[in-house]
Parts: sequence; structure tokens; C-alpha cells
Amino acid sequence: MIDRDGIERPDDPHAHMVENSIAARDEEIDENYNFVNKNIIFRAFSRFFRRIVIMFMGPWLKRRYKLKIVGKENIKKVRRKGVIVTVNHVHNFDNLLVGTRLLHHRKCYFITLKDNINMPFVGFLLRSLGGIPIPTSIKAMPPFEACITELLKKKKAILICPEASLWPFYRGIRPFKKGAFRFAVKNDVPILPVVVSFRRKLRKRPAKKGKEKYKYYFTVHVGEPIYQDKSLEIRRQTIELTDRTYAFYKKTIDEFYADEERLEQEEREDLIRSNKNIAKNLKSKPLSQTQEEIVEAEENLKELI
Repeated sequence: MIDRDGIERPDDPHAHMVENSIAARDEEIDENYNFVNKNIIFRAFSRFFRRIVIMFMGPWLKRRYKLKIVGKENIKKVRRKGVIVTVNHVHNFDNLLVGTRLLHHRKCYFITLKDNINMPFVGFLLRSLGGIPIPTSIKAMPPFEACITELLKKKKAILICPEASLWPFYRGIRPFKKGAFRFAVKNDVPILPVVVSFRRKLRKRPAKKGKEKYKYYFTVHVGEPIYQDKSLEIRRQTIELTDRTYAFYKKTIDEFYADEERLEQEEREDLIRSNKNIAKNLKSKPLSQTQEEIVEAEENLKELI
């Protein structure tokens, strides 16, 4: 399918668009897998490495992507509670953003793909930051679910992407899988919804080959915790919790991009007028002195129209 920005996306909303650049080991995540490594040395390294990542990656993400956070006060409402954090999966760094900027005061575990954990060295670092791989067999589900339950009882935060796959810079919300909401209902914990959206800015010069013609900056909306409706039967609670969370994401995204697209159009029109004036003024000068500048102005104009 073609999205609102003219980018081709898979027809399956949960299909993967990004392949790992590092070959992963073919290690199964079965019933014998140690989902949370409790080795003393590993835990000590994990604490140290997480602090380093928060110290450097947090400020870098804020500066590089001009991060804006809306609703940060809602994080305090789940500070001393077990909580399932959900986020739309639209950037390689959205998990890091949540872990280093929103929940830096507490360790945030996150559910990830087997191939990510099985990458040499990178997988070890991901596990150090709290990565928990998705099982590859039915037999592994009971210990996996027991691990999630144990962490939530200890009042830990667990990050899950209900869209399941990464679609870079996608400016919509895809259907949610119900795993995160089933865990929330089963363990009687709230959902903390985190919505990642992008402020786009056109590059003033034509983008180099292979690069986006836009610069992207983060705006993150943190919603109020969403609790299950205990008046419903268990199965219905999961469906209703999923629907309410999805409705919040959809409303937030639609409202944000309605304003953002208006601002983008105004900026686009200003740049078009500016480039037209530049090209017009340059053409009145001697050709030998301005040829390169004229070509650059006309290329910029083509990128905008």
C-alpha cells in the first residue's frame, strides 16, 4: 500500500520493513531460555551500562531530534506501580527514547524480536538494557508469561509495541495486537500510552542520494494511565482495553498531524516563493558568475513542488 506521504508500505500492517544489518545467530527461544538474567556480574554490568546510556543517549536524543514531551506529568501517576508501557513503533530509537527520557528513573524492560537478541554483542547490550525476546515455541510461553508476571509484581515497567513491527516515520496508527493488553488485564496493571509523532522540516538543499528530503523531530505525547473495566468478563476486558488505547492513539495522531500538515504547507509555500525569487534575481546577473547558484536554486524548487 502507499501511505499518506507516498511511501510504499506492506499490505500486512504487522509486516516488517527493516531487516537487521547484522546476521543473527539461529538460537531458539524455548522453554529453557533464561528470559531475565539474574547473574550478579551481568546485573552489575547492566546497571552500569544503563547509566552510561542514559547519561549520553538521553541528552543526544533530546538535542538531535529537538524532543518535545507533552503530558510528562502522567508518568508520575504510575511511578510506584507495575505498568505496561505501549508505544507506536516508528523509529529505531523509540524504545531508547522511552527508556532514557521518559522512564530514566526506573528500569524499563522491553519485549523485542528473537533476531535482535541473537545478534552478536548487540544482543548482549540489548539484554543489559532490559530486552526480553519473544518466544519461538508454544512451550516457551508459560515461562515467558511467568517472567512478565514476576516483573510486574515487583512494580517494574515493561515496554511493548502493540503494532509489532517497525515502520520508519509512519504517520498513522496500525491495528494493535492484544498481547500487551492481555498482560495488563491478567496482572491488573494499567497501560501507559506513549505516542511518538514527527515534526517534519523540508531540507533547504536537495537531499543526498539515499537520504530523506525531510528532517524529522520528535513530539511525544504521554497519555493518562488506562485501566481495565473490571465490570466486564476477562476476555471482554482485554478487547475493551485495546480499543480504548487505540482510540487514544488515533485521536492524538490525527489532531497532531492536522496542525502539522498545515504548518508544513505554509513552510513549503514560503520556501517556494523564496526559491523563485532567488532564481529570478540570479538570472539577472551575468551567467558566468551565477550559473552554479541558478542550478542549485532550481533544484531546490523542484524538491518543493
